[in-house]
Amino acid sequence: EEAGLQNIEIMETGAQPIVYCDYLNAPGKPTVLIYSHYDVQPADPFELWNHEPFEPKVEGGKILGRGASDDKAGVLLSIQAVESILKTSGGALP
Repeated sequence: EEAGLQNIEIMETGAQPIVYCDYLNAPGKPTVLIYSHYDVQPADPFELWNHEPFEPKVEGGKILGRGASDDKAGVLLSIQAVESILKTSGGALP
């Protein structure tokens, strides 16, 4: 909602939920679908980790965390790109 997106819904699937939102205020404009997965492979075997795999940890100037770049970063980047366009264009998509 803070990004200006609408009709936000979390759809339970019995496995990983689907997160849906849209912005339907651009009549006559083409539809753009942004898809990203946000799940990661299991962290097993846990004994090979030196910290909790899903808790971010700063090490050597880097932030480490399971799934931080594949593909949670892509999901967040897509949302922030749309947010930036909406905020700088007065709520209108190009």
